[in-house]
Amino acid sequence: MRTKNFMRLNIQILVVISLLFTNIPSALAQEGDDGDYIGQVITTATKTLPTPKKGEPGFQPNVSQPLPGGGTATATAQLAWTASRMDGIAKTSLSSNTFGVYSLCAKVTKLYMNGVDQGSSLQICGDRTGGGSVTATKSKAVASVFGKLWRADTAHQVAKTGFSWNPTLTVQKQL
Repeated sequence: MRTKNFMRLNIQILVVISLLFTNIPSALAQEGDDGDYIGQVITTATKTLPTPKKGEPGFQPNVSQPLPGGGTATATAQLAWTASRMDGIAKTSLSSNTFGVYSLCAKVTKLYMNGVDQGSSLQICGDRTGGGSVTATKSKAVASVFGKLWRADTAHQVAKTGFSWNPTLTVQKQL
């Protein structure tokens, strides 16, 4: 009789412990689902933009103030995660001192989990001036992001008449 009660008690304890462990990942997932990342890794590339030339829109001859410089374009590939979601992020941006209007595009061309293609984002494009940016995101929800190798490949474009910069970046992280 004691052996049966002991076994029954052990089974009850195991059931409680298993229920406790199965609820931990969902509690962690709820904590970060509002966009509060618990980690991230970023790769960037920059390019100095051309200085404006006489005759381009915005050029004002015979003005006492100096003309603004060309500015800088930045392409960023990023992995950012919560306990249960990985985001591959592509961002293309202009420095605040950028002269003129540029066409910007960003796309996560592939998000990989353990070498398996998880899809791509839409290409996001727009015309932007100094300080402007465009961002594209590909998200993958999983039971846990940990114990996996993640990789995001991104494509970017910064273009204006007579100028085009098209970097591709990769960012990778083993969690």
